[in-house]
Amino acid sequence: MAKKTISEKEQELLSIISSAKDKLFKLQQKQKVELGTLAFKHGLYQVDKETLNTAFKKLAKELNIGNQ
Repeated sequence: MAKKTISEKEQELLSIISSAKDKLFKLQQKQKVELGTLAFKHGLYQVDKETLNTAFKKLAKELNIGNQ
C-alpha cells in the first residue's frame, strides 16, 4: 500500500470538511423547516417579527440557551 503524500492527505481532509459542512447545512435547513412548521401549526405566522423575537429571546433565557 502506497503512502499518501501530504498534498493527498490535505485534499482528503478538505473533502471531509466540505462534506461535513454540506451535512451541517442540510441539517440546519431541515431544522428551520421543522421550526417553521411548528410555528405555523401554533399560529405564530400571525404575530409580527419584533414580538416573536422578544418572545424567543425570553424563552432562550428561561431555558438557559441564549449564548451558546
